[in-house]
Amino acid sequence: MSKRKLAALILALVLVLAAGIGGAYAYLTTYVTARGGFGITLADKTVLEETVSNWTKHITVSNGEGASDVFVRAKIFWADPFEIQISGAGWQKDGEGFYRYTEALPAGETTGVLDVKILNVPEDAEAGDDFNVIVVYESVLAVFNADGTPDLDTAWAGSVTVIEQ
Repeated sequence: MSKRKLAALILALVLVLAAGIGGAYAYLTTYVTARGGFGITLADKTVLEETVSNWTKHITVSNGEGASDVFVRAKIFWADPFEIQISGAGWQKDGEGFYRYTEALPAGETTGVLDVKILNVPEDAEAGDDFNVIVVYESVLAVFNADGTPDLDTAWAGSVTVIEQ
């Protein structure tokens, strides 16, 4: 075999191997695993605080430091045969049975107190007896109108809908 034929054969073999290297290279650079993680912080962090005194549950919600302004609402559940009275400065009942805090809650601030008072306390009741008042609350990012007033209806329009059965 002459040197020219051998060189041509080697050149042909190199070209065939070079044509297939692109797919192998893509496979080796595409499928990679990694370890570790990265924590993320969401826009708001609200905390529900409840205290009880004189058959009344006192409810406040705090917005975390460095968080965005939020709107807050709460729904109150209780067991029969109790009757309750709900009141609080800055809180207003909406058409869905929630009590909305009417102002945007800035970072580091706390809502006014929402009081849930049991009205028909049994005569034989003592301090420490159980009465079950459950508070479910949620918060959404605050939305404002062009004039700077809070737009509660728009903010809550995309929130969870409660279906009562």
